[in-house]
Amino acid sequence: MQSIICIDFVFHLLIGINLYLANGALLHCYSTGNFTTNSTYAKNRALILSSLASNITANGGFYTTAVGQGTDKIYGLVLCRFDFLSEACSKCLNGAIEDITANCPKQKEAVAWRGDSCKIQYGNRLFFGQLELEPTAAAYNSNNFPSNINMEEFDQTWSSFVKVTATAPLKKLMQQLLIVFGGIY
Repeated sequence: MQSIICIDFVFHLLIGINLYLANGALLHCYSTGNFTTNSTYAKNRALILSSLASNITANGGFYTTAVGQGTDKIYGLVLCRFDFLSEACSKCLNGAIEDITANCPKQKEAVAWRGDSCKIQYGNRLFFGQLELEPTAAAYNSNNFPSNINMEEFDQTWSSFVKVTATAPLKKLMQQLLIVFGGIY
């Protein structure tokens, strides 16, 4: 189940979203319901967004939590790229939170990516470890590989990455990713 979370992040790096913001962020506001401004759910969303941002660096760049009870319960997840420094991670997530609150002001569920640097998601359903098939819009990387990358080495690295992602528990997976991708750049 833990490797599914990482696979989820990889797929989200490859999948586009419905809303492309001017700052390069990708955002999806789900149509699973809305909340009112001063409701308990609104207070829980504000609480979880601040909790996610303040706990990410102390938890190694990945953090999940839940706040509230019953229909006001909200789940949250944040993830930063493993090579991001804590200050850059916090800055990325704070920007993503601003994107979500500005563009999904009353949606009960939303997800935002800031480039390939960080992801934040909240919702009124438990989505941790679940395969997400939406959003489904595609985005493409129009950039070329840098000329200093050996494509044979890249193909070998990519094959290793796919094998590790499909079979390893999350902690081992992250260690392997550091080993596999550590030497490319």
